[in-house]
Amino acid sequence: MAATGREICSSLMLQQLLYYNLFWSAAWIIAVGVRVHIKYGKGFTLVDPDIARTVLCIFWMLAEPVRLAAGWYGNLQENVPWLVIFAVLTLVPQTAVCYYLMLAAYDLKPFDQVLQVAMAAIIHLELFVTVYAILHMFRAQRKQNYLFEYALQQQHRYGGSQQL
Repeated sequence: MAATGREICSSLMLQQLLYYNLFWSAAWIIAVGVRVHIKYGKGFTLVDPDIARTVLCIFWMLAEPVRLAAGWYGNLQENVPWLVIFAVLTLVPQTAVCYYLMLAAYDLKPFDQVLQVAMAAIIHLELFVTVYAILHMFRAQRKQNYLFEYALQQQHRYGGSQQL
């Protein structure tokens, strides 16, 4: 608890996961792109028989920067709505892409599956830590609100002679 009487409730574990996921996500999309290009690339053209993989990877590339930014902002500013956005973006496009590429993509190789299992582990760990951080922030903000209301009641009771 700081000298101001306000508890800091941002999650260090979530912040570390987000930091390392920034580098992991870049490496992951490069690895997936290189694997697809090695399998199906013909010069500068790409003839991928699995169009769903291409569409999902485009969705992933659009959602990942927004997801990471929402997680960073929500955690560092202790802003629960941004953390909820982060959790929803983790659930909907990221997990769907990960499971599709792990289980249902065309022409799966063991390397592809191992890469997706690692991504799934990171995504699920982030999701669980985010839920814990949201619950912790709710409790801390509720406690802070109760303390503020109590101080207002005491000020009103004693006629404003005490300061907040």
